[in-house]
Amino acid sequence: MKRVTFIDSERTNRVLDFSEKLTNAATVDLAWSLYSNSLAQLGAKSAVYGFFPKTVGRSIASEVVAMSSHPEEFNTLYLDQGYIDHDPFAQYALTEDQRPISWQDPRAGKYRTEKSEFFQNSLRDFGMDYGVTIPVRDASNWKLGGTGVCFEASNDKEGDEIVARATPFVESAAMLFHSRVQEGDMMRQFFPLSVREKECLLWVAAGLTNKEIAFKLSLSDKTVELHIKNAAKRLNARNRAHAVSRALIYGVISP
Repeated sequence: MKRVTFIDSERTNRVLDFSEKLTNAATVDLAWSLYSNSLAQLGAKSAVYGFFPKTVGRSIASEVVAMSSHPEEFNTLYLDQGYIDHDPFAQYALTEDQRPISWQDPRAGKYRTEKSEFFQNSLRDFGMDYGVTIPVRDASNWKLGGTGVCFEASNDKEGDEIVARATPFVESAAMLFHSRVQEGDMMRQFFPLSVREKECLLWVAAGLTNKEIAFKLSLSDKTVELHIKNAAKRLNARNRAHAVSRALIYGVISP
């Protein structure tokens, strides 16, 4: 009984220390470094964190904003080539279930696609068989996300034990990290729009045409069009309406 109390106390102190450092992190990169390092101290091999709108449009790959310490070759497959769309644990993060899920959990079968085997094979190829995914939410409930943390193990029994032991801290750290990077100052770092780009998007949100915005801001039509195009590119948006939607969801602009 005393041993359990000691472990809980140690974990609590670790979480409190991480929380304090995270609160003082002024940049997204510093926050990610603190998060990655805290996981590494727990024995994690690598991790990925991502968030996306609650209503995913084309695919998770086209919508997700992600940070990863997984091998670059894996990131290329996972994020650039769309394997994330066939990751059953990423699909699980889209549901209302917010419980952590081990990468060996049979519940994942429910969220497999016809191409999930390619994703599972890539995990094995990169020695990433064991890990845990933590779904995360923001207060507005407009965005969903999750973090996947990989651990090294030589067999299923060892993998299950490592993941079970690490999950309580990983869950706490993931929620703290997600909460911090979803704050306005951090979101603006993910999407570094200029003042003019924000102004143009706000007027688009109000229903004005480019010509009307140009008159309001004393700019040329072409300049307004360029600002909106640049904003859409930074926001990974398909068009002006999508750019406004993403900017509002991510708190980059406020009506």
